[in-house]
Amino acid sequence: MFKETFLASTPLMLTFAPLQAAAASDVDGEVQLQTGWHLAYSQDKDGNAVDGTKRKLFTAIRSGKTVRVYWAGRRVEHLVDANFLTIFGDEVFAQIPTIRGQRPSQSGAPASIKLAEGGQEWTTIVSTNGEFPYPVKWFISN
Repeated sequence: MFKETFLASTPLMLTFAPLQAAAASDVDGEVQLQTGWHLAYSQDKDGNAVDGTKRKLFTAIRSGKTVRVYWAGRRVEHLVDANFLTIFGDEVFAQIPTIRGQRPSQSGAPASIKLAEGGQEWTTIVSTNGEFPYPVKWFISN
């Protein structure tokens, strides 16, 4: 259901500040110190572990740490705080807060993003179980 809903609504996107972008794409120790965020778990589009462990993510959530999820779509990258986290079985589910739809454009220079007309909104659940159609990085606060 997500895949159909998400793809039908593309290009509704999330954006993030440059410092957050650095945390999402460069997870070495120096960036972790600068941003206060570090990678707990990374998965491919099928939900298979790439880096970190689900156990580390579970521990962080149970300890009250803030969690951010990162993924890259066809033309943009997304980073957002998980609004509501659920551990169910051996998986984590993160509700993404509802956002106002966006329309990215590269027709001019520089690239731009405008809010979608009509107040269109978008939300989803990102999960560790492979049902989310993109690779995901799960970051936790220090």
